Amino acid sequence: MKRTLLLLVVFFLLIGALWLMRSTEPVAKKAKPFIEADSASVQGLGIVYGPDSVYLAHRDDGWWLEYPIEYPAVERTVGTAVGKLGSMNIDGLITDNPESFTKYEVDTVGVRVYVVAEGKSTGFIIGKNASNFQHTYMRRVGQNDVWLVKGSYRNVFGKVLKDWRDRTITDLPMESVREVEIIYPEETISLAWQDSLWKVTAPGKSFDGETPLVERLLRLMCRINTVDFLDTLKDMSFEKPEAILRAEFEGYEPLELKLIPFDEKGEKYVLEKTGALTHFIIYKATATTLMKRAEDFRSESLAKKQEMLKN
Repeated sequence: MKRTLLLLVVFFLLIGALWLMRSTEPVAKKAKPFIEADSASVQGLGIVYGPDSVYLAHRDDGWWLEYPIEYPAVERTVGTAVGKLGSMNIDGLITDNPESFTKYEVDTVGVRVYVVAEGKSTGFIIGKNASNFQHTYMRRVGQNDVWLVKGSYRNVFGKVLKDWRDRTITDLPMESVREVEIIYPEETISLAWQDSLWKVTAPGKSFDGETPLVERLLRLMCRINTVDFLDTLKDMSFEKPEAILRAEFEGYEPLELKLIPFDEKGEKYVLEKTGALTHFIIYKATATTLMKRAEDFRSESLAKKQEMLKN
């Protein structure tokens, strides 16, 4: 009897200890979202950052800038921003005093964002990062509460206009190129893919081009990104370009590029692509690689040998 009573006492002591341990464990808190936004239902983003105001809208063919200019947006950049909306969870309330807005940069200095989803618009202001760089001070538009939100968002949404624009000028498979013409005022250089070789022709010369040298041109020509955009030419003209590149592709539309110097120094060039929505600014190094001469497609050893024989 005493043994049974002792076992019961031990049993209840164990139960009590287990209950005490569980009662002291921290209660898991459900994350409280800063905004209710399903990234899959987001139809538009309005962003005011410094002097720049942009509106991005999702169309059937992807994300587009609709204000202040109509232009394809960078899919990855917009996708990252939209994806961040679902991870904005509140970690605590900092203040509800409007006099503190400046301190946390949730005033006009902050990044103002408007999310359009399911026909509704939600606005908030992204302030400065917390000292640990793992949280951000944020405030909903029209409210005084300043919240500490997990994550860093200012660099994701705080971008100037050109950083939202797709910088792609050309994006074509190099192996589909079949013919290229580089047209100068005084001569035209042709490259044609024949019998597994690149045939180079120019006034008074014809030879087989060195494949690596030709591919250096083709690789760049098929993958050009702009440094900046030139939406207004002002006093510039493409009536007499320094060079014109025309290319024929298998399975793709023809390509035509025109080049003129951007300024007197010639450190940058303006590129015009037939059918593009704007003009592009590229570096001189890029332009120089595109504006090749016939001899640039000969191997160095062959070129030196021919020069020696000529002398």
